[in-house]
Amino acid sequence: MGTPDDSRPREDPSLPSDASNGRTPDDSRAREAILQRLFNLTEPERSPDSERSPHPEPLSGAETAPAFPRSMSEVRSVSEASAVVPSKAQSNMDRIRRSASNYQALIIPAILLAAIVGLLAAVLSSTNRSNWFKFGQTPADPAAAQRFNNDGLRKAQAGYNKEAIEDYNQAIEKNSNDATAYLNRGVARHKLGDAGAAIRDYEQALKLDPNSAVLYSNLSYAYYDRQNYDKALEAGNQAVALDGNFAQAHINLANARAKKGDNDAALQDYAQAIALRPQALILAGAYNNRGNVQFALNRTREAIGDYNQAIRLNSNYADAYYNLGLAQQALNDRRAAIRSLQTAASLYQQENKESLQRAATDRANALQRDNS
Repeated sequence: MGTPDDSRPREDPSLPSDASNGRTPDDSRAREAILQRLFNLTEPERSPDSERSPHPEPLSGAETAPAFPRSMSEVRSVSEASAVVPSKAQSNMDRIRRSASNYQALIIPAILLAAIVGLLAAVLSSTNRSNWFKFGQTPADPAAAQRFNNDGLRKAQAGYNKEAIEDYNQAIEKNSNDATAYLNRGVARHKLGDAGAAIRDYEQALKLDPNSAVLYSNLSYAYYDRQNYDKALEAGNQAVALDGNFAQAHINLANARAKKGDNDAALQDYAQAIALRPQALILAGAYNNRGNVQFALNRTREAIGDYNQAIRLNSNYADAYYNLGLAQQALNDRRAAIRSLQTAASLYQQENKESLQRAATDRANALQRDNS
């Protein structure tokens, strides 16, 4: 990430805020800059057989927010497939075959043989032959695929996304029809900054699971990250149509709508996400992003209310503090703005985001100089 300057808003991989070079920006520039980055990436979905845990309680101020808001639940391991026991019918057939082998010769009339061959050819031609014979390919192993997927989730949860991708690759090799492995690999790739590869994985997963709101929601965010807001809007609409109670889908749709200039519709979607009361970190993101749109519409006091609510839900939300500082500055509440920006700088330092820490520090210092 390059050194931020006052003319180009700096971008954070997950959350919205502005950039500066220490100079106090004018209100219009701050309002324009604050909309340059919005938020939300959904974490990997658990496999269909795993139990969904209820939303956790809001985090206390002492807890540290993860890089992405949706908690990643580990998939339950799948036990190995039990051995196949031959049925009685199979045993009877074996006896028939052994009896037939006792004959020195079993002559089938040519006309009957031709009829049998023709019938088999007709059956095979009317069936998907790839499901009958896959020469040179290893048969699918769903149990092994599940184990690799579980291993990948554990590594991704610990922050080892490159290693997680290797496990997801193995899961896909073991079972290429597992939409969850493509979804999880897409999330890991997006976290590593490769939104294009994430889009390819999400689209492949949608071929296998076309009714997944999570996939469309993630796809919306990935397109948003590629600045393809039309596609982001389309995917976000699909996600909400499939699951109107999925808060993250409403957030991603609202983000795309805000970029397209449809602020009223964006505010409605943020409000819908908030009404659904998702877990604390996701809810904080919805308040923060709604605050950005309020600020851009010159509803500065409403924006401050949203930023404060985001901070109540997530006391480690650096970007919410930064945006709060901008809004307080717009109301000429310089002391409050300095405190908010200094808090943002401290949180950015804890997150090892040096350029963002520097931007917040420079802006706070500029306000202090102007206030002296």
